[in-house]
Amino acid sequence: MRPSPTPDESPLPLLRPCSRPPSSPTSSSRAAARGPFPLSITPSDLFRPHIQALTANMGVSVDDFTSSNRPPTDAELEELKEMLAPDEEALIELEVDIKANLEESERLFKAKSALLKKMRPARSAASWIRRLPTEILEAIFLQARSPTPGMWREIALNTPELWSSMNITVPVTLQARSRQRQEDELKRASFEAEVDRWVQRSASVPISIRMRKGPHLPGSSPLHTDIMRTIFRKLIAHSQRWESLDFESQLEMVEIFSPDISLPRLKKVRITDTGWHPQHLDLEGPSSILDCKSLFSGLLLQKLIILTSEESPHRFARLSVNWTHLTVLTIGTVYTRPSFGLTRPPSMITTLLPIFATCINLRQCHLSLPTSLPPVSEPTFITLPRLRALSLEGCCMEMDRFLTLVDTPAIRELHFYPDYDVSPHSTSSLLNLFHKYGDKIEVLGFDLPTLTNEEFMTCLRHTTALKQMSIGLRIEQRYSTPPDYAFDNPKEPFVLTDSHIVALTPKDEGEFLCPRLEVLRCDAKAVLTLDALLGFLKTRSDQDSPALRNMSRLRELTLTRLPFDSPIPSFRPWMKDEGDPLTAIRDSGVMLELARPVIYNPSDHPPFFPSSRISYETDFKR
Repeated sequence: MRPSPTPDESPLPLLRPCSRPPSSPTSSSRAAARGPFPLSITPSDLFRPHIQALTANMGVSVDDFTSSNRPPTDAELEELKEMLAPDEEALIELEVDIKANLEESERLFKAKSALLKKMRPARSAASWIRRLPTEILEAIFLQARSPTPGMWREIALNTPELWSSMNITVPVTLQARSRQRQEDELKRASFEAEVDRWVQRSASVPISIRMRKGPHLPGSSPLHTDIMRTIFRKLIAHSQRWESLDFESQLEMVEIFSPDISLPRLKKVRITDTGWHPQHLDLEGPSSILDCKSLFSGLLLQKLIILTSEESPHRFARLSVNWTHLTVLTIGTVYTRPSFGLTRPPSMITTLLPIFATCINLRQCHLSLPTSLPPVSEPTFITLPRLRALSLEGCCMEMDRFLTLVDTPAIRELHFYPDYDVSPHSTSSLLNLFHKYGDKIEVLGFDLPTLTNEEFMTCLRHTTALKQMSIGLRIEQRYSTPPDYAFDNPKEPFVLTDSHIVALTPKDEGEFLCPRLEVLRCDAKAVLTLDALLGFLKTRSDQDSPALRNMSRLRELTLTRLPFDSPIPSFRPWMKDEGDPLTAIRDSGVMLELARPVIYNPSDHPPFFPSSRISYETDFKR
């Protein structure tokens, strides 16, 4: 019988060999009986008194070796081995238990995988998705448009609406000629047959077509033009079903649309035409896609988007469009200054004013206005009673002329982006619009380096319903070299400062501006202090703030041109820094992007544009 411990001694815990893994009932009950260690006590704390008692009896102390590099004597070495023996045995037992547990876990995972594999067919047969009516599955396919197996595939092939949108791009593999001509012909025949199958599956429903010629390989033959002609000739046989048409025009495409084509269902036309059109030559027939009358004369045409290198406004005025039915109009020109050796064209605004007077249903309009001659006669004023979204770019003189001559009582969205080197900037017409209809504008974007502090504050005071404001360069210009204003500017270039941010910061008492503002983007220079920015962000994002009762919560703040010595830390949506004072703002749900200027180095990869940006603005070019 083992003698009982004396009062000065405490019983040693017994270490017994473990014969089976802890997952078995015996080992689990033993673990439960043993119980976990309290959080304040570790195993080393529990065994330390016994180790000290053993070492005291043996006459050797471990502390003598931890405080020096003295090697133990032979007698001390034997004592140390005796001291370690129980722990070595316990360690071996723990390793055996760990290995047994790992083997048992692996066995269970394999058993689970095998069971799931066995159950899969029966689960699939009993799935509720098999009991859905065909009409519901068709509606799901129309929303998801994802590949489907088995019965789903059969339903998808027989649902014409799934094949009504055709996005056709000539692949690069059809441009480079191989050594075997027969192989090239087979690839081309396969591509054309796929288009035929798509058209056949669309049955008789209205179709939307988007055609792109694809990238041109250097040194390869321009086969894409010939292939596009062939595809269009196939599609023209179904022109009575065209509902939307979006294509890149070339001079060779004009002959396809020159004859009269019946387009009774066409509602949208989007043309990208950046070719050179010899206007000064006397050519027989149409010289530009804009001369093809049948393409624009559809009775149901509502959306007309033209992105072209055309400079003369007279071509647009001669379009055979039913302007009364038009709801969306975009005229985007590549060149906003006269081409080399050519005189300035007449004013586009005064030329198109008689057309705008008939656009009584126009709701969305984008115009790229080239520099032009002053009007010969005094034009008349017109009203666009339903225009809600307006975007102007190009020559500032022409833009001012539009805002002066065209009344827009229903305006809700305005974008004002004059070029830096076409004509001097003017803000008078813009400020007049703010005085008149500023309380209705919800989305505003502008780039005016000549804007003064007083004019900007006037803008803020009058746009009380503003939800989104963008200042400075557009996002597609962010990673390019900032342009220089080519004219004398007696004023200092516009800079966003603390005074502007303080004016937008809610206060318990007193006035603050733009209470509905949710998105603020500034791609102009911003000289701000961290205290002013934090005060603005905290009060605009704190749901418990009393000031938020009658205002909207901030959802996004973007500042891309902070000075390099700014006290505000750079902050990108993908960056995480626990010590950043703005981390709490981001965690509250506000999307932040705070950065110094970046000059993008062009390469094969385009610049990164955040895809999760919050936006209330209109895409005028789609």
